[in-house]
Amino acid sequence: MPAPGLSQRKIFCSYSHEDRKYLDELVKHLRQHSDVWYDHQIKRGEEWRPEIYRNIESADVFVALVSGDFLDSEWCMRELAHARSHGIHVIAVILRGCHWVAEFGDHQVVLVKDKPLRDPKRCFDASQQIKEYFEVKTRLGLPRPQRPSGPKFHAKSNAGLTEVSRLMSSSVTSGT
Repeated sequence: MPAPGLSQRKIFCSYSHEDRKYLDELVKHLRQHSDVWYDHQIKRGEEWRPEIYRNIESADVFVALVSGDFLDSEWCMRELAHARSHGIHVIAVILRGCHWVAEFGDHQVVLVKDKPLRDPKRCFDASQQIKEYFEVKTRLGLPRPQRPSGPKFHAKSNAGLTEVSRLMSSSVTSGT
């Protein structure tokens, strides 16, 4: 259960399914101080794309568990593009050595002792860095980021779907 005062912070975790062991370990620690959401919380029968987009849009932070598998995943890159297009803060947790700088050089990056995690047992250290991010943000009184105005994705209709698809495909192809 999240600590008082931090439970209102929502984290969206994006990961490659090849890195599930890291996700499980990190979520265990993050849930002690934040509300955490990832794709395995989608209920059977729910439309998964709208549910993912809705949870990205409502997150305070988008945590990307970065590995070569993440960077090679078209869907992970779509989630990242969606978070960026909605002004969500991005924190990259580098799991293993990969060429992450081009994609995440302008974002908060979590390295443990200046190195990729490489071992799920080090996820506690990563969770503490994310917790510190929230604590500093709270101490400084920084609000949630301003969200761009414009069409939103609505699960019950296709309103905004074309715009979301355009933003995501342009972000993925342009490398921004």
